Amino acid sequence: DLKPAIVIQDAKGKVGKLSKGGDARFLLSVEAILSVEPGAHVKPGDVLARIPMESAKTKDITGGLPRVAELFEARR
Repeated sequence: DLKPAIVIQDAKGKVGKLSKGGDARFLLSVEAILSVEPGAHVKPGDVLARIPMESAKTKDITGGLPRVAELFEARR
């Protein structure tokens, strides 16, 4: 079971910390495309990975509206 992630480390290899105290580890989807090489130096604002959008997922919002109407009618 693959669980790809990006881990931000300092120059000594120690895992960075987020402002709220957690480790700087970011889970990615299996389809993610890395934009940086392993071990690369990054700065705040750098894009580290992209998740491709499938054209099938960009359906018109009106496609789900008839189902929403059915749900509201069922509540009456």
